[in-house]
Amino acid sequence: KTKILWIGWGGDYYWLINTLNMFSIYKELTRTNLGIKDNLLLKILKKFKNRQKVSLLNRINYFSPVLEEDFLLIKKNYKNFKPTYIPWNYGNLEDHYQSDLSINGNSILLGNSATATNNHYDVLQIVDQLNLSNEKIFIPLSYGEKGYKDRLKNYLLKAGNNDKKMILLEDFLTLNEYNQILSQCPNVFMGHIRQQALGNIISLIYMGAKLFFFKESIVY
Repeated sequence: KTKILWIGWGGDYYWLINTLNMFSIYKELTRTNLGIKDNLLLKILKKFKNRQKVSLLNRINYFSPVLEEDFLLIKKNYKNFKPTYIPWNYGNLEDHYQSDLSINGNSILLGNSATATNNHYDVLQIVDQLNLSNEKIFIPLSYGEKGYKDRLKNYLLKAGNNDKKMILLEDFLTLNEYNQILSQCPNVFMGHIRQQALGNIISLIYMGAKLFFFKESIVY
């Protein structure tokens, strides 16, 4: 008789979406560089193996993902997904943004974390082709997956991107320090296909930055 509410964060439910046909959270270069296999046969096998997990999730009454679009994609992928959607927000702009800050600089922000879902490899190629006259490229890597971060750093080293313009943010910063960096970045490239980095995205839009997404991005 107990009612259960699942408040989703993203990483806890994207396995329900990533087996959807014609959908991938990884772009081509990222898949190639990391050796990620993401074909239709694997998706079918994963979806088949997920059947028991989905049946257990159907004990849940209500589900609040970060975006309603996530819920709609899960329902599209698993017609028998029973939890009812309920909207819920876990944060607000006032807690993350300094109202006296606006964009004042000529740098680039690329991604939000040391996770492959940032699709750094694909975005770096695009930024390189644009030949932007920017001061710096900030890449936040303070949290995520250490193995992925090490591989990305080695890639940047081999590609000759270890000059002074490329700044890897590997240490945790205070909110004020991080917001000061954000305010230097009028051009922001978020390469995620899945929902990710919403706190950064909303704060940057409010500051006046230009944000770029892939067209298939759920946030876009």
